[in-house]
Amino acid sequence: MEERHVELAPEGKREEIRQIFHAKGFKGAALDSAVDVITSKRQRWIDTMMTEEHGLPGVSRSPARAATMTFLAFLLCGSIPLLPFIAGAPASLWISTLMTGVTFFSIGSLRSHWSPAPWWRAGLETFVIGIIAAFVAYLVGVILSGLVSSAG
Repeated sequence: MEERHVELAPEGKREEIRQIFHAKGFKGAALDSAVDVITSKRQRWIDTMMTEEHGLPGVSRSPARAATMTFLAFLLCGSIPLLPFIAGAPASLWISTLMTGVTFFSIGSLRSHWSPAPWWRAGLETFVIGIIAAFVAYLVGVILSGLVSSAG
């Protein structure tokens, strides 16, 4: 969006940079210089707008760290549906389904910190998508187990 705005309305975006840095205390020649430096390189201009106008962090995240954290979260959350079966709980399927639903809703609710959706809507969206995916995976397992038992 910012890239398009810089391309289509550069003077308006340049004025936004001017206002942002004026609010930070820049005045006169220093303000003009700051605006010129920032807007002289397109990527720096867009990065500044993303940071200053939208509040996105200017620091690049480590892809290796992101991958590790994603893997650990997947491992943790993915093991939750297995716990009732490992524990040998009666009605393991229903307990597992309930725990899975709570996990999906919790993940969605946490997601609301990074999205404009309220926590309950983000939780409900993730819950619905996750339960549908879990149901499809269960059906695939039933179908495949039927194929394996009929082939054997």
